[in-house]
Amino acid sequence: MRAKVKLVPAKERITDLALRYNDIQTFHEDMRTLVYRGELDIVFGFAKQDASGWFYEINVASYYTAPESPDVTHMLRDLSYVPWCSIPRTS
Repeated sequence: MRAKVKLVPAKERITDLALRYNDIQTFHEDMRTLVYRGELDIVFGFAKQDASGWFYEINVASYYTAPESPDVTHMLRDLSYVPWCSIPRTS
């Protein structure tokens, strides 16, 4: 069996964000919003427990090549995550 794989240029950088939620309903609503928009390269979520109880996290990412960079404010518009717990990262 053989397969052909078409290669495309990879983008140089990634902006990824970890968005924290304290309730599952808001987590699901925002996850659905992000998936339906189709604007991001990566969207996934999970539930986790720490000393204070359960929380939920959505991870999103967007690839780019400098000097361009994603508009994080636009990426996160109309979402209801806990801002003081959420982590923006760029690499």
